[in-house]
Amino acid sequence: MRLGSFRQDLLWLWFCGSMLLLSLMLVAALLLLIGTQGLSHFWPEAGEPQRLVRFLQNIWLFLSEPPRENNQAGGIFPALFGTITMVFLMTLLVTPIGVLAAIYLSEYARQNLMTRVLRIAIYNLAGVPSIVFGVFGLVFFVYILGGSVDKLFYSEQLPTPTYGTPGLIWVSLTLALLTLPVVIVATEEGLSRIPKDYRSGCLALGATQTEMLWRVVLPMTTPAILTGIILAIARAAGEVAPLMLVGVVRTASQLPIDTTFPYLHLDRNVMHLGYHIFDVGMQSPAGSDVMPLVFAAALILVTLVITLNLTAIIIRQRLRQRFRQFTRHH
Repeated sequence: MRLGSFRQDLLWLWFCGSMLLLSLMLVAALLLLIGTQGLSHFWPEAGEPQRLVRFLQNIWLFLSEPPRENNQAGGIFPALFGTITMVFLMTLLVTPIGVLAAIYLSEYARQNLMTRVLRIAIYNLAGVPSIVFGVFGLVFFVYILGGSVDKLFYSEQLPTPTYGTPGLIWVSLTLALLTLPVVIVATEEGLSRIPKDYRSGCLALGATQTEMLWRVVLPMTTPAILTGIILAIARAAGEVAPLMLVGVVRTASQLPIDTTFPYLHLDRNVMHLGYHIFDVGMQSPAGSDVMPLVFAAALILVTLVITLNLTAIIIRQRLRQRFRQFTRHH
């Protein structure tokens, strides 16, 4: 019995290790392919003087210049700027809504049938195809909400729509709705891990439930909240299909931020790095001639997502260490 159980455990361990190794090899192969093909787009031809300097200059030009020749040449600055802007706005929108919703479900709502149904709906919302969110954003945000805003505040400009047309604000709201379940689930799991002794101790010292939540429980849940934000950013930065319906375009004549009031123009269309990659790779008549440009843009997108994730992970680890020291001293 013991020998058979040991063999089963060993076989299961070997199977799990093999799957882990296979997954790592696939990820490494993908990153290696994108990295080598992407960097080859910047590397100068043999025989050019100061190749390293030229290599760095090519990277800078690619990041700082707009696309040319129907997106088949030039840089990716408008797409990169648009991606960062919409992800930043999405984070500002989804974080307070998701955290407050998780606090209500975990701390205030009665744990009854309605609460369980609501949680199931949130879990299922995370599995809805992203294009469905795009259709909802187009109908509700653009046509209904945007059209109402135009009637109330921009009636003198009708029938030309201002907010009743796809734009940056609707892209950000659609992304926020798309990633909302991730933030809610991560925050609620973090709240459930806080020991009840901390809550009871705060209430016994005379703190109200609101003070207990905002001064003790919520700060200790910050690493879990950041985990949800990390996952939300990673998904939002790579989405393409829903954004095509609510404000992302092939080429944008203006950036959403400039020096004219109100400086941030939420009604403007924006470019997105993921859609730019799709457009160049799949719809450009040049075919394989533009593949180095596709890999270069993909390399920048992967680097952007990794940079954002690493920043959030570093902040999360520092907060965890701070709260561990707090719990040791108290």
